[in-house]
Amino acid sequence: MTKKFIELMKKFEHNQLKKQSKPLSEILDQPWKKLKKGNVARIKTFLQEIDSNTGQKKYNQLKVQTFEGIITKIHRAGLNSTIKITRLSKGVQIERIFLLYSPIIQSIEIL
Repeated sequence: MTKKFIELMKKFEHNQLKKQSKPLSEILDQPWKKLKKGNVARIKTFLQEIDSNTGQKKYNQLKVQTFEGIITKIHRAGLNSTIKITRLSKGVQIERIFLLYSPIIQSIEIL
């Protein structure tokens, strides 16, 4: 059962990569390989704005949201690689998990 699932996931990832405009070597050859646990990082992501009156997405307007904190966990799994960033805001601990190769990530900076 698990071998079939893994094979299906690999085929799915392969098909997704075919749809990408960049080759796999260029996608995976990001400076994000230098990320280490304990680094302070700033991640900028794209957000779609939603009209408060209708609840509809505004497709022509994208905002950039910045999240800054300490890298507390790194999960390296090819295209499914993630990092967990933790920060304190007004005495409350906030954790957020980011997919490293997600198209919504604009940039990652190590501070």
